[in-house]
Amino acid sequence: MLDEAIKKRRELIANRKGRKLYANQDIEAFRKIEQQIKEEKGNIKKHWEFAVKGFFPIFG
Repeated sequence: MLDEAIKKRRELIANRKGRKLYANQDIEAFRKIEQQIKEEKGNIKKHWEFAVKGFFPIFG
């Protein structure tokens, strides 16, 4: 899912650089994609924080 979101984000940015105007649906899609990326990164961070605390109680 994260790979798809990043691919779509790059596509929208490329369209912008080519001076194409965003349609409203593109803007909404971009916002959704940005939110998904933030959520995925948050989940990854939480996972690693939990793993570090579990393996290295000193850091907990």
